[in-house]
Amino acid sequence: MPAKIKPSQIHTGTPHPIAGASKIVKSYSSASPNSTKVSSKTPNGSKSLSKSTPSSKSVTKSTTKLANKANIKQDIDPVKLDFHSFGMPLLRKYKQVYKLNVKARASKDDLVLAVNSHHDQLPVDEVDTIARFLFNIRNKRHL
Repeated sequence: MPAKIKPSQIHTGTPHPIAGASKIVKSYSSASPNSTKVSSKTPNGSKSLSKSTPSSKSVTKSTTKLANKANIKQDIDPVKLDFHSFGMPLLRKYKQVYKLNVKARASKDDLVLAVNSHHDQLPVDEVDTIARFLFNIRNKRHL
C-alpha cells in the first residue's frame, strides 16, 4: 500500500524555512582562482606580498573547462517520473494541491497525463533545492 502524502509534503512554491537560503551560493571574487600570493623580503627587511597571475595557458584551460561544464549542464535532460506507477490517491492529491483542471471522476490515464504535463512545466530553483536538501539532511527530516 503506498504511503499517504500530506499536502505539506508537496512543494507549493512557498519560501524556504532557512532565511536567506538563496544566498548560499556566493559569486566568485574577481581574482583568478589560480592566482597565488608570494611573500618576499624588501631590502629594508619588511615583508611584501605580491600576486602572481597564472600564465595564459592555464587561464585558457580553466575557461575551456568552465565552458565544457556549462555545455554538459545544458545537455542533461530532466529526470522523468513514471506517474503510472503511483496510485490514484496520490494523483488525486497532486491534482488537489496544484488545482489542476481535471474532471472529478477522471481515469488514471487522464490524471497521469495532466500531472505529467504540469510537473514538466514546474520551474526548478537549483539553489533552493540544494538548500532544502542540506537543511533536511542536517535536521534529519528525511527519516
